[in-house]
Amino acid sequence: MQMRAKRPHRFPFTFFGLRFTLSLRARCCVDRLRPPPLQGWKEIAAHLGRDARTAQRWEEYAGLPVRRHHSSASSVYAYPSEIESWRASRGTKSGGEAASTPVGEQPRRVLIPALAAAGVIAVVLLVVGFGPVLNPPSPIAQAAQGDIRTELVWPQAKGISPQGSVSPDGKFVTYVDWGDEGNLAIRNLETGENRRLTHTANAVTSSVMSFAMDSRISPDGKQVVYGWFRPSPAGEISELRWLALDDVQSEPRTIWNPGDGRFANVQDWFPDGDRVAAVVNSSPTDHQIVTVSVRDGDVRQIRSIDWSGNSRLRVSPDGRHIAYSRSASREQPAKDIFMLAVDGSSESTVIEHAANDELVGWSPKGDYLIINSDRSGKPGLWVQPLENAKPVGQLQLIVPNVDVSAGMGIVAQDGSLYYSVRVSQRRLKLAEIDLQTGKFLTKPKNAVERFVGLNGGGTFSPDGEEFAYLSSRKKESYDRTIVVRSLATGEEREVPHDLRRTFSLIWPPGGDSLIVQGYDDRWGPGLFSVGLANGQTDLIAKGGWGVLSEDGARLLYRLSSKDRSISSYRLADGSVEKVPGDFGTSRFSPLADGRIATIRDRTEILLHPAAGGEAKVLWRTDEDQQFGRWVVPTPDGKALVILRRDPDAGADMWRLWVVPVDGAPPYPTELVHEPSGGGSRPIEIHPDGKGILYGEGSYFFQMWAMRDLPFGLSEQTKR
Repeated sequence: MQMRAKRPHRFPFTFFGLRFTLSLRARCCVDRLRPPPLQGWKEIAAHLGRDARTAQRWEEYAGLPVRRHHSSASSVYAYPSEIESWRASRGTKSGGEAASTPVGEQPRRVLIPALAAAGVIAVVLLVVGFGPVLNPPSPIAQAAQGDIRTELVWPQAKGISPQGSVSPDGKFVTYVDWGDEGNLAIRNLETGENRRLTHTANAVTSSVMSFAMDSRISPDGKQVVYGWFRPSPAGEISELRWLALDDVQSEPRTIWNPGDGRFANVQDWFPDGDRVAAVVNSSPTDHQIVTVSVRDGDVRQIRSIDWSGNSRLRVSPDGRHIAYSRSASREQPAKDIFMLAVDGSSESTVIEHAANDELVGWSPKGDYLIINSDRSGKPGLWVQPLENAKPVGQLQLIVPNVDVSAGMGIVAQDGSLYYSVRVSQRRLKLAEIDLQTGKFLTKPKNAVERFVGLNGGGTFSPDGEEFAYLSSRKKESYDRTIVVRSLATGEEREVPHDLRRTFSLIWPPGGDSLIVQGYDDRWGPGLFSVGLANGQTDLIAKGGWGVLSEDGARLLYRLSSKDRSISSYRLADGSVEKVPGDFGTSRFSPLADGRIATIRDRTEILLHPAAGGEAKVLWRTDEDQQFGRWVVPTPDGKALVILRRDPDAGADMWRLWVVPVDGAPPYPTELVHEPSGGGSRPIEIHPDGKGILYGEGSYFFQMWAMRDLPFGLSEQTKR
């Protein structure tokens, strides 16, 4: 059979009203006109007239178009034409004489009309996807390149939770002040002055625990709506409260109490200043998007969500739509972006992608959504163009390698984006101390050298050969990895688990599982057994936190922060019984003889009789030398160890003391440090009675402003 010659594939196109056809064979010929790529940082830098480090910085911070081979992330190349287009858009000059960009060897004779040649070139540009004529840089991305700057507006915010927002003029920010018992406060970013806004929060050691939560400043900057957590007869709730910012005598007013143990989190204001958008949850998987009137508390439900995954809502500048981000399910934690009409008449998907896309906010004119996305491999600031609240065009990267997921607001006047950064100085430390004399046997050293600043919550294994700890290696600070480390070899293994949050670890006898205080999406907060081999997670008790009895046979725990009783869970058979006595609401530790030690008002160590009855004061201290929250028994049961504030050593320094339970005088040890916070015990004692595992150092927040973003309102627009 005679073979027919294969005709090349042809691509018709029209140019200035004339129709031409470009064959695949011709296209390949034109492709050869494209100059060969620059291979490696050395060639790229030489083309730019800079050194390799400068070229690398330009890729990271200014979007220099550098590509990577699939086989090696470190092997880079770039096309000269793309670099020249990038340089032209930035006005970047080379270090020496301007280097010309070769266009390849020209054919000796061209046998097509000049107009057809122009058409071929136009189609080639369209096919290969480069050149400023048919594929220009995005206006917003081009405006962003090289112009955006960052400014540190609050260098070190210790003891706060940045759950607030920035005022429309960028002068003030609200936050939760944990150094002031969880009250709501406001800071003047220009003068550095802080002012308390609420006065009714209670200390953590109080029998009634209440504190501020998320807050949002109104569009006129004169009001704030915030969440307020408090206990109630029906259970712990979070209600929404209103406060005037321009009146120092203003008293908070509750605008909505969701009741029935539900939690309300304010998300955003509507532009008219009459209503706020909020999320209310009745269970870990049952959430509703609602709007609440600031004047009369009228509540309108817009949307019910089966799964939240920490949804974030932002109201459009015209007040007609709500954009929000949420994860699809517990098994698929990556978030997508959705658009919802305020009247509930329509809902659409704005961004659906395997990456984690978190909503930051709207541009002041409503023509872009600002997104924090990791689709490039690292978190970055992206924008999605909109037209009538619908996506048009592609998601565009404007600032690479920056995590703004903790965005606190976009100031309409200049488009600045405010966001917080958590700076951790925590270390997990190991030392050996002779608890009879208080002297060091071996000086403290880092227990873990990897993921410095992200490790804590350590506990020794029953045989003393290993310890387990929590490491915040993932993005969420409480979504911690459980790691087991050998003391002899330093070898580590990670323990799988299904908990969304983990707070502290207990290693019971047997050694094949851990007891974890954490949060599960089915049960909420609780104590869970996590198998070391397979990560099997089982609920032990809902709510509360606990410690092991001295013989390791029982887990003693509280059901809630306000519970004055203690429950005892027998590990062998799962039976539960109440421990007789009133133990206040502070942390507690059981002794070998059945007595229980607690802390009262951070100034007294109490010993409670095993059979119940009145507690006796073992040791009392002054207010300026107050105790920590935990008291820990030594393995021989003869003493307790406790942290006590040491003003002579520094403002945030604490010393470890030994307190004999027979009433002998307490004595200090050589261990002085700044302890880490959190729910885990501050000191873990090795079974040999010498080794000490503890957390050192704290964390603080910085607040940054990203200036000169290309979607701010111009002076003409504002007028």
